[in-house]
Amino acid sequence: MESNFQDSIYPKKIVKNFVNLQTQGVAWKYWSPHRTEQWVGAIRGYVLSSDTLSLDMDIPLDAHQPSLCIREVRDNIEATEPSSQFLDNHKYLSQITDQFKSKLPQTNKPSINWATIRNILIRQLAEVQQMASADQKYYRELYLDLVGSIYVYHSEIPRDNLFSNLFLSKNQSDLTLSPQNLLYYLETIKLKLQQALENNSDIVLVMGHEHPDADAIIGAILEAYRLQFYEARTVVPVICGDNLPLEVIELLPKNIDDKLIYTDSALYKATTDSGLGRWVLIDTYYHEYPKFIDGIIDHHILPDYYAQRQDIFCSNELAWNSILQIVYKYLAGGFQIDADMARLIIKATLLEADLSSLRKNMTAKDRCLWQQLLSIAGWSDDNLSQIYQPLMDKFLSVESMQSLFWRDYKQDLGNFGISVIKLDNQYYQTNKQNIDNQISQLVDSVLNQQNLAAIIISLAQYDGINFKQGSFLIYLGKNRLPKLRQSLIQYIHAYILDYYRKRQMQPKIEITNTEVKYTNISFQLPRLLLGPGIARIISDLDRFFYSNSCQLYVSRTLATYQDLNFERGDINWITNVNYITVKKLLASQSCRLLTLTEYYQVLKDAMAINDDDMVQSLTSSDYTEFLDTVIVNNSQYIDQPCLEINDKHTNFKGRLKHHQIPYAHPGLMKLQDINPKTGLPNTILDPNRYAEENLWRFWAPDSFPAITVRGYIFLLLQPALDLKINHQEQHANLGFRLVYQDLIEG
Repeated sequence: MESNFQDSIYPKKIVKNFVNLQTQGVAWKYWSPHRTEQWVGAIRGYVLSSDTLSLDMDIPLDAHQPSLCIREVRDNIEATEPSSQFLDNHKYLSQITDQFKSKLPQTNKPSINWATIRNILIRQLAEVQQMASADQKYYRELYLDLVGSIYVYHSEIPRDNLFSNLFLSKNQSDLTLSPQNLLYYLETIKLKLQQALENNSDIVLVMGHEHPDADAIIGAILEAYRLQFYEARTVVPVICGDNLPLEVIELLPKNIDDKLIYTDSALYKATTDSGLGRWVLIDTYYHEYPKFIDGIIDHHILPDYYAQRQDIFCSNELAWNSILQIVYKYLAGGFQIDADMARLIIKATLLEADLSSLRKNMTAKDRCLWQQLLSIAGWSDDNLSQIYQPLMDKFLSVESMQSLFWRDYKQDLGNFGISVIKLDNQYYQTNKQNIDNQISQLVDSVLNQQNLAAIIISLAQYDGINFKQGSFLIYLGKNRLPKLRQSLIQYIHAYILDYYRKRQMQPKIEITNTEVKYTNISFQLPRLLLGPGIARIISDLDRFFYSNSCQLYVSRTLATYQDLNFERGDINWITNVNYITVKKLLASQSCRLLTLTEYYQVLKDAMAINDDDMVQSLTSSDYTEFLDTVIVNNSQYIDQPCLEINDKHTNFKGRLKHHQIPYAHPGLMKLQDINPKTGLPNTILDPNRYAEENLWRFWAPDSFPAITVRGYIFLLLQPALDLKINHQEQHANLGFRLVYQDLIEG
């Protein structure tokens, strides 16, 4: 039952009055104690389907529910909230920061009053020191980015110790960034990590993306070395995989690869298992443990939906690479960069894209930093070709298609991947058929294993150090709509034209059914510019899952009014409607609902091909969904019933199917025990088996007729099959999924 929370609680928190299930407003769900054989306790819970908070008085004291937590309460808080003056000053500094985030190479140098800014920063940083550690880090990193940008744009401004005196926790005797100091640090990281695990101490793991390139690897090492000066925690860089790419080994000090910590190592696994680790991400914003991300440095603009929900420090803007973003922080922190390190950074940056593109497309801020690094290194723009040549020779010498594919592969913008494969033009032309076949086989393997919507290959051919021509190859996953490929080809074609014409070039473009080839240009089109648009197209068109078992196209999300072509065009899920309303909405449509049997067939199909997105949707903790099976009595049910509605009754018509409905209020079930002909469990397990993965909750009907619903138990993080929903019930998070026999592409 539900209770009115404000009016019906005794001083001892026991519910006094009850309100009807249909009551709207601030109503809470309430369960009274009914166990007599054991001690029970009370928790504040949540009911997903009705979006209702709850008070549950019947939780066994020895129960281990995965989402049952405790809330920290303190008598007082040491950290202080930012003052109003601090917030006003921060707004002023943020406006200055925005001036330095220009995307255009020709932007003029922003004018500033450094004396005023410095005085404000001194007051701000003094207040930052009094904040809680997370807030302190957030503002510290933001202001480091700002000051680093100012130092780069205005090289005449003298460097000072704004940050080092306040925040550096390590010995400040040598704040020189050099390969030698970096090597000293890396020689001890395994020992330091082992000691932190033994002492149960907090750990910061700095790492790049799953298939790291020079930017991700060297960026992670540089950022870990920088952070360990500020942190009391143990800070170590981690490299994804089990080795370094050849071109990265070429850049770093000799024998450094065996000093590093890799994700395939037992030491890293012990760290993740310990629960002590927090991650700082470089050149990516995706991680398998998103709740434990401590910071992000990425030269791609984060998607709005992602950036808006972050309360950690994020240094992200359109920049040439992540390493340069880290260098700004070094400069602001009072570090000196020696000539050897400047050369290493320059070489790593050159590997990010071709030389001509670098010269023409750097932002104004990065160009200023680039010139300063060249000056420190004792180089000039005129030297770059002879520096770039041996790098490209090493980079293009790899002939293993497996290595080339994974070396620069990313899958962090959605349900698709993009790989940049760079090849010597002559080698490619000589071995074209064999290379194309290898790419196709490799992509098919990845698509089948991960069931991605698409993989885009950016094939860049070089004549020595010069870009010769490029191609975008579009591969679709199984059962994806052909329109998806057509839309991607059209988008890439239009983007190529627009991108190069803005740079006074006339690209020649050839289009086939699977490829967009472009020539007559002098530099490669960067992947980071194309990625967000590709993500939007795939998100738009990859909306259906094809089930071979049912031969149905099943929507990957709940239905909206826009899906049903209603005039209101509402893009939000249709919820708060009862089963009768749903059937009326679909009466004139070419779609329907999944039956109980079909639901489990579709779920098993998605599991069989590792379509994690579809599995997550079908078992979502964000919503529950109607299924088109009505339980008539204890032994009969109807799939896809027709409705006869009169003034007093709703009758369900259709072919009666006979099967004994299991009894449980509630019980547990296993997916493998589902009867494939009925969608009902053959065996019901004891409901008190807590914290067992792969078990589902099951409720038998309370009364008849009853509607079947795929539910979810928030407390247990457990999907459910709920057979006790009345056909007139409606809930805030209870919707329905559309199913089509055929799809007509428009």
